[in-house]
Amino acid sequence: METCKKQFVKCKHLCMKRCHYSNSCCEIDCIVGIKVVCACGTINKTIKCGDLKKSEYGENYKLDCNDECKKKERLRKIEIAFDGLVIITN
Repeated sequence: METCKKQFVKCKHLCMKRCHYSNSCCEIDCIVGIKVVCACGTINKTIKCGDLKKSEYGENYKLDCNDECKKKERLRKIEIAFDGLVIITN
């Protein structure tokens, strides 16, 4: 059986379900992977487009920052503090 390949209205991805002819395509069935990130951009994850539509935040979904994010921010602050510092060795 052929794939539907009709374009979803909101996300513009193609329906990859088996052809369902005159029935409309349900956007929560979209299987295209969407990359979501945390607020600081350190961690990311790929989630099915349809799963994002099912979540309470929808397209504004963000991952929660974690300890890795805090560590990266501390290292960034240290780099800024030491930027331009000249170290003299014998």
